[in-house]
Amino acid sequence: MIVNKYKIEAYASLCNADLSGMDLSGANLNNADLRCADLDGANLHNADLRCADLDGADLYGANLRGADLRSAQLRQASLHDTDLHDADLRNANLNGADLDGADLHGLNLRNADLRSAQLHRADLRDTDLRGANLSNADLRCADLGSADLHGADLRGADLHGANLRGADLGGADLRDADLRGANLNFSCWPLWCGSKGVKLDQYQIDQLCLHLRWAWRRAPREVRIRAERAATKRNVKL
Repeated sequence: MIVNKYKIEAYASLCNADLSGMDLSGANLNNADLRCADLDGANLHNADLRCADLDGADLYGANLRGADLRSAQLRQASLHDTDLHDADLRNANLNGADLDGADLHGLNLRNADLRSAQLHRADLRDTDLRGANLSNADLRCADLGSADLHGADLRGADLHGANLRGADLGGADLRDADLRGANLNFSCWPLWCGSKGVKLDQYQIDQLCLHLRWAWRRAPREVRIRAERAATKRNVKL
């Protein structure tokens, strides 16, 4: 397949190639070298990009619907306003990628590397982020409604104003994360050391205290007795 004088195939060498606006739907580009390629507005619908190297590539406004990006390298790539609906990003490396406003609704991002990624205003509803590394990511005003963040690394992440309604945060590491103004209604909160240093607003603190009181009152009598004995030994008042 020849597009704009470039040979489009698996393992192709397309570093710095100008493929902006090109129709590459269904193309086989697995393991291709697309570093710093210009794919602005390109149509990559259902493209095979497994293990492709897209570090520094410009994918602004590109159509990546249904694309297979498993284990792809997308470090520092620009995916601003990119359509990634139904794309597979399992184990992809998106370290420092610009995903501002990207549509990631319902995607599989399990174990993906999203360290320091720009996800401001991104749509991450119902997304599978189990085990994903989101440390120091910018998730301000992102929509994470009903997302699965079980075991995710959110250390130092900025979740100011994010929607986490119904999200599963069980086992997530939220140390030093900023959750002020975030919607945590009906979310599963990790009540362990992984919440140390997390930033909350007063409303969230009051809400958390109410949940703890509710849980304490409904705990079995023997559990409360054991907890009170342990607290007495440590001079802690329950």
